[in-house]
Amino acid sequence: MSKAQEHITAYLNGEMTTEEMLDFEREVSKDPKLAASLRLEKDMQIAFGDDDWFLDEVETYDPGLIEKYTSFFTSKEAKDLEHKITGVIAKNRPKQEKPKLWYAVAAACIVGMMLTYFLWPQEQVDYQELYADVIAINSLPSLISRNTNDPLLVKGQTAFEAKDYKKAVDFFSGYQETGQKELFYGEVYLGIAYLELDKFDRAIETFRNLETSESLDSGLAKWYRALAYLKKEDTKELKKILNEIISVKGTNYQKAQDLLKQLD
Repeated sequence: MSKAQEHITAYLNGEMTTEEMLDFEREVSKDPKLAASLRLEKDMQIAFGDDDWFLDEVETYDPGLIEKYTSFFTSKEAKDLEHKITGVIAKNRPKQEKPKLWYAVAAACIVGMMLTYFLWPQEQVDYQELYADVIAINSLPSLISRNTNDPLLVKGQTAFEAKDYKKAVDFFSGYQETGQKELFYGEVYLGIAYLELDKFDRAIETFRNLETSESLDSGLAKWYRALAYLKKEDTKELKKILNEIISVKGTNYQKAQDLLKQLD
């Protein structure tokens, strides 16, 4: 440690006599470089002192922030950040180090990045909000106007529109069990009802079966299966299906492109 650094440490720690303090302050007033070092060291002592002001301050931002810190420190992102900081320090470390001052600067960099991460976090994808935006339940064609003779379909759509999805599933499943000709949109209603009940596997199975049907609208079934993975928040499968739709310019491929961009 250099003499200048020793004097700074002694001055800030109150280890100087009155005469030594006055001499040091006169020296600081004449030496801009020493003055800058003193200011930085003082700031570091304030930031990394033993007082508990920092935790008190954190509580004013968000009661759950401490838990978020803990989660961050164990994440892959934290490990990547650690490697980057270590690399920068190793590359730029001066030949004649001033250890305390140097590590204080490194610590300040880390704290700055951490505050940026926690106080101004990157925007997170809200899967449920995206699902609500693209599912377009109100635009589904009416089953009643297509086939008013079957009471199960009428009751199924009525329950669906009333958001009584459990009853809707019962009625549409009942229609399936009658062995009558499969109605594409009847199956779509059933699949979406499963989704609204968070029965993702049943919904995915329903839409997958529709993809192999002979209906002219079968290409639309893959889009609905993608939305099932969206509501399930299964990013891997969702992106896989969206890319499949885009690659062949399938049904709703433009919507698939837009949705994929919002996930990146």
